[in-house]
Amino acid sequence: MKKLLFSTIIGLAATVTVQAQAPCSRIVTLSNDITANRTLYSDSIYRISGNVAVTAPHILTIQAGTIVEMQQNSILEILQGAQINATGTATAPIIFTPDVGAPGSRTQVSNASIIIAGRAATSLSSTTLPGGESFTTGTTAGDNSGTLQYVQIHYLNGSTTADFENALTFIGVGSGTTIDHVEVTNSGRNGLGILGGSPVINSLYTQDNFQNGILATYGTQAQITGWLENRRDPAAHSSNLSYGILIQNNLANAAATPITHVKLNNVTIKGVADCNTGPFSSDFRDGIRIANNAEAEVRNSVITGQVGNGLYLNGADCIGKTKTGEIVFSYNSLADNGNDFDAFPSSTGASWSSNSGCSTSMAAWLTGSSASCSQISNQFDQINPFDLGYDASFCGSYCDQNFTQNFVLTENTELADPDVTTSVYDFRGAVPFDNLYDWVYSCPQNAVYCTDNLLRNEAPKVNFIPNPTNGMTYAVFRTDVTGEVIISVLDKVSGMTLRSVRAKIAQSGDQKISFSMSGMEVGVYTVRIQTKGEILYGQLVVK
Repeated sequence: MKKLLFSTIIGLAATVTVQAQAPCSRIVTLSNDITANRTLYSDSIYRISGNVAVTAPHILTIQAGTIVEMQQNSILEILQGAQINATGTATAPIIFTPDVGAPGSRTQVSNASIIIAGRAATSLSSTTLPGGESFTTGTTAGDNSGTLQYVQIHYLNGSTTADFENALTFIGVGSGTTIDHVEVTNSGRNGLGILGGSPVINSLYTQDNFQNGILATYGTQAQITGWLENRRDPAAHSSNLSYGILIQNNLANAAATPITHVKLNNVTIKGVADCNTGPFSSDFRDGIRIANNAEAEVRNSVITGQVGNGLYLNGADCIGKTKTGEIVFSYNSLADNGNDFDAFPSSTGASWSSNSGCSTSMAAWLTGSSASCSQISNQFDQINPFDLGYDASFCGSYCDQNFTQNFVLTENTELADPDVTTSVYDFRGAVPFDNLYDWVYSCPQNAVYCTDNLLRNEAPKVNFIPNPTNGMTYAVFRTDVTGEVIISVLDKVSGMTLRSVRAKIAQSGDQKISFSMSGMEVGVYTVRIQTKGEILYGQLVVK
């Protein structure tokens, strides 16, 4: 068997405690643009407040195991020329989520998103990012926007700005960017939006994003290998219509270049009908929809459980590309779909032929007729029934306390062999025989991300030595910025500033800054530590 991209088997329970976690009470708020190299440490929880942009040529580094809390109206942008270095591990992923301290009650947050902008080509000459920054398309296919490895993104509905309605957006991201082991779940819109660029994506997991698992548009040349799209929840659909992946060219100009051309290899797209009994919402449509003059190459993949079609070609321009070879679909297996394939205006007869479709019909094109443009070795259970052979845990109750995740291919599979010259694995699709998705959290709702049970709206603590005090004390805290710090003593009830001290931080890291509580009445006070772009709170007792 070929070397797999996935990790070693580890059993996962429904409620997961993230390793290398921080106390719920240690929250660092990020509210200003990042205009110097910055590191986020795993011993703190970082809260994005408002639009925060990393400006060129700076690098945002995020340590493995770091938790980033995204609130409503919070956008993290990596601008063109800047980089993000987010390198987690299977047991210490980097996680973006709302409601860090509230397992069991997390909900989707609106206008919350992560956006990475690069300098590869798009069919947008220019646009404005949600934070108000200008984006101009580049020409560097190999541009490097940094690294995303073992990163999880949960419950973000995307920006309210058109085209950026994605939990995670790549715009103009180049092939020099490292992207693997990324999980995106439970967005009210799209999980991943790829706007132009030429990203190379390996080991991607998307689950229960309401609109599309992936939206690929604006001339992207994306290559995606080892992607598992898992639509488990019958409520995870959108009135904007829901697809596994929607591949389209520039909607404002179907002829705009570069033409969207997506390569999918060893992907599995599981629709809601795979594990649920209908009736289903009519919002659920197709596993792969190619539209608006877009192009795609799909090989060694599995499409199952779609309420609509496994594959759908929308438009005469897409039908014509079956003959020119700009749309390729070979060595794929389709099972348990409403229809395995269809096209508009028609997949058969004179309409197919008049639109320059390959062979005499879509079926003839896909099943290998004598035409030189015909596809080969596709497997359709509506023609010859077969057993997909995926483990029963795919259809389990992910948040049940007794659930054990075991996303594997069983020995009962009747999947046909992949193309040995193009397949990354020794099987079709993204689900292996002997490896679990050990890095995936299928129930992020119940994941425990921090180590104490303080309410998330309580003031985070800073250590004070001594505490209680009736005179001089020291504020002990950690920061990764330099410059002025303001220590303010606040009335616990009214929030009024009673006393403040200003000091200078010459070097980032652990700090110990003295201030006096002499003359203060006996009681409990809130102390605010404010540096550039971050605010910490703690409680101090005067005896």
